[in-house]
Amino acid sequence: MQQAENTKSEMTVLAQLWQEIRIGFISQGTSLNKFCAENGIHRPNAKKAFSGHWNGKKAIALRNRLLEASTAQAITTAEV
Repeated sequence: MQQAENTKSEMTVLAQLWQEIRIGFISQGTSLNKFCAENGIHRPNAKKAFSGHWNGKKAIALRNRLLEASTAQAITTAEV
């Protein structure tokens, strides 16, 4: 039961980060889609990294890269 609660809370944090990243790119006058296209990132992979469907080392690295590029403020950890 505790694991299910942790997973749900992690997904909520990731969903919040996803929104913050999108807002960050918009505030820079660009978009997440454009950034992904220009940097060879498949947007569906980015979404999977923030939906909890992809959570390995590469997903964590992608989340960190998008957080940095978007200038979004990390909630407390990018390793969720």
